[in-house]
Amino acid sequence: MFFICFYAIGFLVWFCLLWFDSWWQLPFLAVGVAGVLFSLYLAYRSIRRENGWKARLFSLLPLGIVVLSIVLLFLPLTDWKVRVDHSLLTSQRMKFIDEIRTHNPPLSGAVKLPHWWLSEDGEAYVFNAEPEQLLVGFWVRRGMLSPSWIVVYTAQDTPPTAEDLHCGEVEVFSKLSPHWYYLFYD
Repeated sequence: MFFICFYAIGFLVWFCLLWFDSWWQLPFLAVGVAGVLFSLYLAYRSIRRENGWKARLFSLLPLGIVVLSIVLLFLPLTDWKVRVDHSLLTSQRMKFIDEIRTHNPPLSGAVKLPHWWLSEDGEAYVFNAEPEQLLVGFWVRRGMLSPSWIVVYTAQDTPPTAEDLHCGEVEVFSKLSPHWYYLFYD
């Protein structure tokens, strides 16, 4: 029973690390490898002992949790997180956008957000500060030499182009709601 609780707690920690895209995933990977090996050992030992089917099934639970943890790696957690964050944080992001509209002189470039959880690193980027063409991005994943994923507010409710975002290529994944787009840019 101790091992089942240990594996269940480990699974929840792994899920949180993946959901919040934490660097703690790397050291946790060593714990995960040890967990895989130990769960295989437990499964082999229970099958070899020829206990009843209930005991075998119970000892296969750690292996099942490990398989579920591996499946998590292939799920689109980032896309799901963007949708959850958008539904929870839209009103707070809109307050920030309203502050940008009233700020004189207009803000442009990287702007510190009032709350760190509104963007990956607590910064938004104002691509265009003109009130009729306001374009503000909130990073989901920010890449320096790699592509970035961003949630963008557009005042015109049209998908942003590469010219608007000052980048090479833009691919719109989805329209989250009116004026809000989730996209990938290089």
